[in-house]
Amino acid sequence: DNLNGIQVSDRIGLRSARVNLVGVSDDLNKVLYTDLLRWTEGDASALTRLATDRNAAIIGDSLSTALDLRVGDTLLVKGIGNDHELKLTIVAVGARIPGFSRYFSRTSSEANGSGVLVNLETYRELQNDPALGSVDLTKDLMNKVFATTQPGVNNTTLLRSLRNTLSTQNGMTLVATSEQIITARATLEQSRVFIVLLTLLSMVTAIFGVLAVMYTAVMGRRVEIGMLKAIGAARAELRGIFIGEAVVTTLAAGLAGIIAGTLLGYAFVLSQRLQNDLPFKFAFDFNTAGIIIAMVVVAAVVGGTLATQPVIRQKAITILRER
Repeated sequence: DNLNGIQVSDRIGLRSARVNLVGVSDDLNKVLYTDLLRWTEGDASALTRLATDRNAAIIGDSLSTALDLRVGDTLLVKGIGNDHELKLTIVAVGARIPGFSRYFSRTSSEANGSGVLVNLETYRELQNDPALGSVDLTKDLMNKVFATTQPGVNNTTLLRSLRNTLSTQNGMTLVATSEQIITARATLEQSRVFIVLLTLLSMVTAIFGVLAVMYTAVMGRRVEIGMLKAIGAARAELRGIFIGEAVVTTLAAGLAGIIAGTLLGYAFVLSQRLQNDLPFKFAFDFNTAGIIIAMVVVAAVVGGTLATQPVIRQKAITILRER
């Protein structure tokens, strides 16, 4: 659960901010993607300590900067009611904590509205007004639950059952990482199909481009072709020479385009990810790149064949006379 607008300050109350207090009931290392955790100070062991230490607190980057607090410093938290304060020890400063990106993110420059993770029992105490009696330990506070599945569990069946119980009957929203991954992969597949279709259209233009370039090269080397034919060179050999040149030229251009496009794509996505404080992983679509290269080679072969055909089908004497 979380309390919104709770006032926190340094030990002497010189600097203060209004934050969202989040109570945690167990070790979050068991359910979070720990490789996505980013810490300005401290490490993931702070999450383990938080599950048992009622005096521990984890704050975000923005709050740490605004209140000038570091690991080991005291965070003064004002609870519900008059003269209701607790002194908590900061055990970590989180730059990014998955599942709580709303409160812990490098893009959150404002201390007000940031988050503070505390033990659930500490949360109960701060939520309870001492003037109204003791803390109700039976009160249900949960509004978000993180869970993992055991190996071998059918996620589809499990999610269907959970949605029937939680969403339909209790009005809770269920978000599954496996479904998000499937959706992302489907989107990537659609993008791949779109890229391949664009490449097919580009290949038609490429054939005419290769045809024009190679035809100019063939016409400029008519004498060489005529002399080679005069000494017994076969049509297939002559055609193969020019097709080889076309393949090398277009393949080099295609690879240069793929490399340049990949680098620009990485630069764009990396910049976007850094601005939104999202994780980034280098990847390359070898399947799509392979299809593009294959199409480039086909365009070179077709263009080279069409460009050489008008000359090499003539007799050597005819070629040499027309030079």
